[in-house]
Amino acid sequence: MVARAPGSGLWIGLCCVTMFGLGACATKQSPDAARDVAADLDDTPIDAPPSDVPIDAPLPDVPDAPVDLRDATAERTEASGDAPDAAGPDGPAPDGPGGKCTIVHLAPVQEPVDTILADVDGDGHLDIVTAEQIGSISVYRGDGHRSFAAGENYATTSSIMASHYLNSVAAGDVDGDGKVDLVGNTIYGVVGLLLTGSGSGFVATQLAAAQSDTSNHVAVADLDGDGHLDIAQPTYSHGNVGIWWGTGGGAFLPRVTAPGCTYPIHLTVIDANEDRHPDLVVGCYGGSSRVLINDGSRGFSATGTFAAGGIYRAPAAGDLNGDGHVDLAFADFFFKEVQVYLGDGTGKFSAPTGLLQKPPAMSPYATAMGDFDGDGRVDVVVGDPSLKQLYFYSGTGDGHLQSPKVLSLPMAGNNVAAADIDGDGIDDLVSDDWDSGIDVLFGPCP
Repeated sequence: MVARAPGSGLWIGLCCVTMFGLGACATKQSPDAARDVAADLDDTPIDAPPSDVPIDAPLPDVPDAPVDLRDATAERTEASGDAPDAAGPDGPAPDGPGGKCTIVHLAPVQEPVDTILADVDGDGHLDIVTAEQIGSISVYRGDGHRSFAAGENYATTSSIMASHYLNSVAAGDVDGDGKVDLVGNTIYGVVGLLLTGSGSGFVATQLAAAQSDTSNHVAVADLDGDGHLDIAQPTYSHGNVGIWWGTGGGAFLPRVTAPGCTYPIHLTVIDANEDRHPDLVVGCYGGSSRVLINDGSRGFSATGTFAAGGIYRAPAAGDLNGDGHVDLAFADFFFKEVQVYLGDGTGKFSAPTGLLQKPPAMSPYATAMGDFDGDGRVDVVVGDPSLKQLYFYSGTGDGHLQSPKVLSLPMAGNNVAAADIDGDGIDDLVSDDWDSGIDVLFGPCP
């Protein structure tokens, strides 16, 4: 299963399910007002500090504190995972914004450090895939409704992944056999492949040994358009992005590098200029996150910098103003704010539509986009692991977001992945915690 980039004919690997969100299409509205504040990031020097990008004034009439639901509208169901089918509530999902946000808890097989959604077994239903720090990957197979089987735990590459701390997982058909494979990454840059075997399990192999630099993420996409998936990995201290060009059958050329930024930490795959070549948004811990425009011939050029001061995760991507072009939302932990940039389809992005006000204690970490409340407009959700809360910013359809509503969870919100898991037309969320496991939030939420 693959996901399609908004406003283009581009098809990318399954790792991007969490980056775009399935069914995240807003009702088309006029973007003229948002376009008036566009600032051409192409004019911004690549090495310019974040302050060089202009920032609009905060949105008016936004209260200092969000509405705190504190689980008042959430119905929580425990699914321990001890039985062969760790099921959540069955039956049809709530219909429309008047329904109830239902939360299903899945007990972890191990401690999850990254979570994605992908159709691993090809049955047309999304599954949950988690990377665990001990060096293994778990798969929770979904039935297309609101139930998941108990987690199946797979070792990666024996002790190598475990000794270097697995921290990221991506999914896609790496070897071209029509089945979804998994790619794992460790903090020291070890890359391991879990290739789908003859049954429902995986065969582990190692692609890259430990490097002299650290890495926090891995992404999969056909970057050069040759029909084979490639692997991209930000390398923290060296400030670049490592790329392995796939040649088919699970084989790759030696690692090469593309330009990065100050402490690149996470990647989002989009088609910023709508040329059907996947581009890379590099989220940077040290600020000055940027877009790498892909020329389709294994070359990348950086277009400018974003004002985000520092992030732990790359931005969420989706169409916030319904103009058919991909937009970005950054969760900036340094300035403790959420920033929205509107794309114009040429690779350029506007200055923030407003620095969204938030509670003083908010520590934004991970972001996702989708229509979580069922009103036909794309929303933004932000995970805050320090307070164990999710902040829901409802979209207005023109690129702006309303004041947030807060949902408190037992989970930390380290990662959030969005897609319509149960097929009701409303996007759902998966949030994980290192100690407690996984929460699945079935919309409408909050």
